[in-house]
Amino acid sequence: MDSRHWKLIQDLGYHLVLDEELAVVERFDDAKRGDLRVMVDSGLAEVSEPLFRVKVTRPVEFYRNSSHQNIAEAAQEGYLFTAKNTSQYNFMVTMVPVELFKSFRSVLILTYMFEGSVLDLYLQLHSLKWEYVDLPLHKTSKEVVGQLRSLITFKTIRSLEGLSRFTLSHTWYAGARQEQLLRVGAAVASVRRQEGPERLLLTLPKEYALRGRKSVCRTKDAPAMAQWLWAGMRATNEHAHKDVVLHLYNRFPNENVRVYFEQHGLKLDKDRFALAEMIQFVFRSAVRNGKAISLYVGSTRMRRLFEQWLDQTDSRELMAA
Repeated sequence: MDSRHWKLIQDLGYHLVLDEELAVVERFDDAKRGDLRVMVDSGLAEVSEPLFRVKVTRPVEFYRNSSHQNIAEAAQEGYLFTAKNTSQYNFMVTMVPVELFKSFRSVLILTYMFEGSVLDLYLQLHSLKWEYVDLPLHKTSKEVVGQLRSLITFKTIRSLEGLSRFTLSHTWYAGARQEQLLRVGAAVASVRRQEGPERLLLTLPKEYALRGRKSVCRTKDAPAMAQWLWAGMRATNEHAHKDVVLHLYNRFPNENVRVYFEQHGLKLDKDRFALAEMIQFVFRSAVRNGKAISLYVGSTRMRRLFEQWLDQTDSRELMAA
């Protein structure tokens, strides 16, 4: 989409109702480390303030079939940005054009724990102000959380408890030995045997749920992919029949995104990010329909964050944006 589409949206007077958050800022990793710095130093690219947009100085065809092609193509489209400091040029992100939001007559965002989210920081970055809209709700947030406390039963098994010494972050999975990954797979297999595969919904980094050398499951075992769902999944009812949730992913904001915002004075809170995402993931299960579920959590940090959220009483933060 480009300026022609923004004008059409504006001329037709559209209102945007956004169900859950849009992924407005994401990491860009389709380049080798140091490539952007080389391009800037050699005059093949430049970084312009105030948002540190990456621009190319030659026609995009000039960069074809080179290691700089991906950077050039993204920069040519106008959605590639980088960190402020030249020493951190490897921290590149892609960003949805702010014209998308500015073109609509109004924007209504329906979500939960909006403050401090990536979308909230994005709006702040572009000096777009928002306000809460108080709408009559079927249940208050306090009532919903109170009901959840009676519907969610935390469970554990010995193989899961043995994972407590591991951080289970994406960095941990990337550096883990095969023996350590197989211990994660053993926990998956144990829960699957105990609860039944048809009831199970689980998350961990996708590449380790597949078959292959770095898989958490042994060759003779069923791959974890059969019950896998992305940790950041929102706004789907397809898994509402699953009443067993196995969460094996200690979540943190992407480092590229975090660094980019911080260099603009905006803090992406890692605990708030992790909690908001886990709440959404658990709500993909049968609990969204008011049914009881069993919850297994491998990360000590993620379990603590979720338990603290369930134990709270009432707060402005519970309100939807």
